[in-house]
Amino acid sequence: MKNLTAHLYYEFQEMFLDEKFATSNNVAANHTDWTLGNKDTVHTVGASIDWRINDKAKLKLADNLSYGATAFTEGYMLVNSATTVQPPLPANIVSPLPDQKTLTNSVSLTGEYKLRENVILLASYAFERGSLNDYLYGQAAGSASNGANVLSLGGDGNPSYSVHVLGAAVRVKW
Repeated sequence: MKNLTAHLYYEFQEMFLDEKFATSNNVAANHTDWTLGNKDTVHTVGASIDWRINDKAKLKLADNLSYGATAFTEGYMLVNSATTVQPPLPANIVSPLPDQKTLTNSVSLTGEYKLRENVILLASYAFERGSLNDYLYGQAAGSASNGANVLSLGGDGNPSYSVHVLGAAVRVKW
């Protein structure tokens, strides 16, 4: 429409890390083979509507929703020499950890009013809500479910937040 413009978008991102390394370069010596990996994925969908009310006033409404997940895999294998490998124990094998999930939603409303040809009044309001679901949140510090030699602080890994932002400005052209 002449005075109304709408935008809709979707974005997907994936970042990953996959490492394998040993604690010694000498394969005949006792050493540990480590495996560590993670994959981050983010899905984002957004929409906005721009409305020119008249020659002096404009409004814009926008919403942005993002869902992200991080998947971890870690493990190790104790190796006595190049030919002797310690039998796999539950603590020694590569195992995936539960995913961490994040959800963020942002909504904003912006307005402009042309007071004079060289003076524009601006006002905006934005609200953002974010939450993280971390598998460590439900575990007590140092619990057996965290694995050997891993210490976590239960209750610290599931944050959420809300942010309100209110703004006003004057744009002057000299």
